[in-house]
Amino acid sequence: LGAFVAGVALSETAYRESVEVAISPIREDLLGLFFITVGFGIDLSLVLTKPLLVLSAVSGLLLCKALVTTMVCKAAGLSFPNAQQVGLLVCQAGEFAFVMFGIAREVGVFSAQQAKLLLTVTSVSMACTPLLARLGQDLRRYLNERKEDNGTRSADLLGQVRDKLEGARVIICGYGRVGELVAQLLDTKFVPWIAFDVDERVVTEARGKDLPVFLGDVLQLVESASRD
Repeated sequence: LGAFVAGVALSETAYRESVEVAISPIREDLLGLFFITVGFGIDLSLVLTKPLLVLSAVSGLLLCKALVTTMVCKAAGLSFPNAQQVGLLVCQAGEFAFVMFGIAREVGVFSAQQAKLLLTVTSVSMACTPLLARLGQDLRRYLNERKEDNGTRSADLLGQVRDKLEGARVIICGYGRVGELVAQLLDTKFVPWIAFDVDERVVTEARGKDLPVFLGDVLQLVESASRD
């Protein structure tokens, strides 16, 4: 814990680069030593001897964190498909839990058996990360496709273009590598923008991030939105 606090404090000082250079040769070794040490405290036999307890604890952890993260992302303005993907991606326990549970055991907050259970639950939840990430990605794609199929796509598109045009100060024609760099620069200056591209793959990827990028010819879409 002391090393963590020291790292946080030094990361905001002028010595940050010097510290990174000094520890870079042994950083991977220390990281491996940390996880090896943590691994000694994990009792995977609990998964076999008390499967219901471990399963319920892991499920409760994943469900609570996923729900809270999804609600926070929704409140921040993300669409539900993207919000649930973020929720599923970060719903597992973090590595810092290993440190906190170890300290809690040393000071007597948790017994040795309780600490082993918590460490095991943390490890199992982290092992589920690839599956949950894939599930969130597939679910986001399904929800986006269903949303497009249920509504009148052209009418919704024109409505979205009209709304974005009213607030946009810059129109980007083409959202390739250069267009994306221009958009990022405008975001740093808090300048509202709207972009158009004829590549469906590029537009789909950008729309998945809730970016104001639309598929089609810029002149036709702008004229249609302005006329309607």
